[in-house]
Amino acid sequence: MELNATLLVQVCNILVAYGILRSMLLRPLVTVLESLDKAREQAHKTIAVHEEHVVQQEQEKERRWRDCQQTLWRSIPQKLEILTSDKRMPEPHFKSIPADELTHVALQVADSLIEKVKDARQ
Repeated sequence: MELNATLLVQVCNILVAYGILRSMLLRPLVTVLESLDKAREQAHKTIAVHEEHVVQQEQEKERRWRDCQQTLWRSIPQKLEILTSDKRMPEPHFKSIPADELTHVALQVADSLIEKVKDARQ
């Protein structure tokens, strides 16, 4: 088997091309891909932290809602007891006014109204 010189030159060309591509293209590409991978991992960690924070906020909101409901339910029986109690409100007591006094007051009001109407017409 004879080795031809062109075959050796082609092998050398391929090795040189591979070295150039590796140093100029593959290393920067690997570096970029590694930095993207680190950025993706950091983004996933940040998302996980935010999701945990949201879960904590939701739990706090639910706890406060339960506390509010418990407070309301504790106060409702007292209010229902007031509304449904058999105790009646006392009847209001009004001072009775004699009929002649009412007539006297009505006449005074009528006289003052008549005077005001006369003043308004003038």
